[in-house]
Amino acid sequence: MLARLYVLDLGLFHIHDKRTIGIPGYVLRTTDDRWLLIDTGFRADYASNAALASQADGLDVFGELLGYGPHHSLPVQLSAIGLTIGDISTLFLSHTHIDHVGWLPQFAGKNIVMHASERALAEPLYFANRSPFGFPEANYTLVTGDTEWMHGLRILHTPGHTPGHLSFEIDLPKTGGVLLACDAINRASEFAEGFENAQTRMQAERVRDRAQAGRSWLVYGHDPAQWSQLHKAPGYYD
Repeated sequence: MLARLYVLDLGLFHIHDKRTIGIPGYVLRTTDDRWLLIDTGFRADYASNAALASQADGLDVFGELLGYGPHHSLPVQLSAIGLTIGDISTLFLSHTHIDHVGWLPQFAGKNIVMHASERALAEPLYFANRSPFGFPEANYTLVTGDTEWMHGLRILHTPGHTPGHLSFEIDLPKTGGVLLACDAINRASEFAEGFENAQTRMQAERVRDRAQAGRSWLVYGHDPAQWSQLHKAPGYYD
């Protein structure tokens, strides 16, 4: 069972001429004191020089990180709740884009859960058809559809944004149901603005309807308004 949910602040990113979004990661603490991580943020080089790393990745043509520094890196965010990467028993990847897999190489030898279709690629999707690293040697568990991972944690296959995109449905003792849409629904306004493709809309509607039916709190992947309201680590939801 799950005891706590921590929201990691992995930076602010401004998409050119559009909006500024938060980059989240999530830590789950189980009742038997295991620590689970969902997504990792940008790779280590961004903490020392975000502008230079953005240029190297080609990300600067899409947008820019705002005020990004070491305090937004995964290790520092984990340290706020007294953890290191070594304390994480399992890493779950919602998908393999640049802002979700940056610290993946540092999870070599650990337990990693992701969708089979993305692990089958030669390298992570990352950004603009290029990746600075491949998949590390690790203990992979590959899911192919909706999966009951443990009591209180369900993995939902929500393809569209990427073929192997995953969302996560969790149950907390006090907060109740929480549905982490990740990029299946980037922001609430997508329903009015339109989705990138028909499959993404179909999965977004499924996630929204599932949250409503279960009276779960729906957490969007990158909603500017919601991001400012979320309690960030070391605060938590229980």
